Amino acid sequence: MFGPSDNDDDFPSPSTSPRKNAKPQQSPAKALLAAKKDFQTRKAELATSFLADLDARIAAGRIAELAASTGGVQISWSKKLNSTAGRAHWRREIVKKKSKSAGDGGSAEGEAVVKEIKHFAKIELAEKVIGCPGEGEEGLGEWEWEDRLRNVVAHEFCHLCVFMLGERGGKADGPHGKEFKMWARKTSKAFSHLNIDVTTKHSYEISYKYIWTCQNELCGTEFKRHSKSIHPSRHSCGACKGRLLQTKPVPRAGGHGTTGGSEYQKFVKENFQRIRGELKGEGREGAMGEVMERVGREYREEKARRATKVDEKRKDGLDDVVKAMNIVTLD
Repeated sequence: MFGPSDNDDDFPSPSTSPRKNAKPQQSPAKALLAAKKDFQTRKAELATSFLADLDARIAAGRIAELAASTGGVQISWSKKLNSTAGRAHWRREIVKKKSKSAGDGGSAEGEAVVKEIKHFAKIELAEKVIGCPGEGEEGLGEWEWEDRLRNVVAHEFCHLCVFMLGERGGKADGPHGKEFKMWARKTSKAFSHLNIDVTTKHSYEISYKYIWTCQNELCGTEFKRHSKSIHPSRHSCGACKGRLLQTKPVPRAGGHGTTGGSEYQKFVKENFQRIRGELKGEGREGAMGEVMERVGREYREEKARRATKVDEKRKDGLDDVVKAMNIVTLD
């Protein structure tokens, strides 16, 4: 029972209401989408600032100095550059100007020809290779996307150094010759803390949005495109004229690119539940799209393994024929 006192101080106030739980953690898919969006907004500034750092540290600012009269080194992003991660462009123009030369006493004595060299330099970056991480790169962190971008910019910067600062006056000793390798070593050493390793090629696999696979077991050729430009009802394999099946992304049942009872549909039926269970075991959602993406990848890998085995059998058969021919003797 309460005491006779009416003083409110005798009755302590209830504790504050419990705080609401923090916002639920983003799903891996949403987190990846947010990271991609952030990288997209920063990629242009990242490329430009790193190019300036490269020039200052490796070339003492001479690249920017030589290109200053034409607006500096331009960086552009291309959606049409599909076969490589980047490309360096350079050209030189020699402009001749006449200037009056003053004689004794300031009187005009004649005209002198002055040569002015203009350098036009540009680095073109592939949007589809390094501009936006594609499917199959979900395991890469955002810092790895940045590493990829920096390495491509460094590679193209070395080409500009060969063109603009080289001993051969812009005539490179091959695409990745002795001079290029010299600049590459210098750049890699100076920026090793940023994981820069300039090699003679861009070793990044291009992420294609669509893939069609030849259904001929002896062929299995893959046709990769950035747009849905292949129609199996009208197109066939260019190597063997076999039937094509879209394997990335996998069409829904009855969709374009599938036929009833195909080898691929049989593969889906036999492996769908297993792959879904594996994804859930990895802590992933196991949504339909995610499962079918892995189904398609495993199917393509299985086709490649079978094609390899067929090639080996062909080789063994040919070896047997050669051995038999060696035994034959003519009288």
